[in-house]
Amino acid sequence: MNIRSIKFKLIALMAISLLVMAVSIVAISLSKASTALIQSNMAVLDAVKESKKDHVVDFLTSLKLVLLSKSTDAATVETMWSLEDSFLELEDETVFDIDAIKKELIQHYNNEYLNKVNYKMKASPQRRQTQDYLPRSVSGQIAQYLYIVDNEHPVGEKYKLNINKNKMVEYSKNHIEIHSAYVKLLQNFGLYDVFFSE
Repeated sequence: MNIRSIKFKLIALMAISLLVMAVSIVAISLSKASTALIQSNMAVLDAVKESKKDHVVDFLTSLKLVLLSKSTDAATVETMWSLEDSFLELEDETVFDIDAIKKELIQHYNNEYLNKVNYKMKASPQRRQTQDYLPRSVSGQIAQYLYIVDNEHPVGEKYKLNINKNKMVEYSKNHIEIHSAYVKLLQNFGLYDVFFSE
């Protein structure tokens, strides 16, 4: 066949046109299939997110109910009163060197906590001076010293210390009365820690 003939040129033009059209159809189909696949996966992720959200809400609701029932128990209320009174009296104890405790707390915060925070995350607050993170009350600083700094257990297992035998103060005697019940609560619900606040 003569490549200069009109017939050959016409056939070549039709073949190229069909090839371009086929490539276009395949490209459009792939694009639409990819978009449909992404939308399908996003719908699945949305369903999972809603399901998990419901599970978290249910878990927190059940935990709230357990804590509320525990907090209204007469023995818990009485123990908490004793714990609160002895907590407030910690700053009056003469066995503590407050300046030394502050130094150890600051060192512990820097070594165990603050150096592990990613302050570069979006919307994360800037790191403050370490002493700004310390409890405002002297009693709070002493309690953190007794049960966090002066605790041989590693971070994440500090709850294992029932009583600080290095400094036998009234607070420690009251702490041990309530500690085991809340450790069981912590373990049963897979919590990191239980905090009391007013």
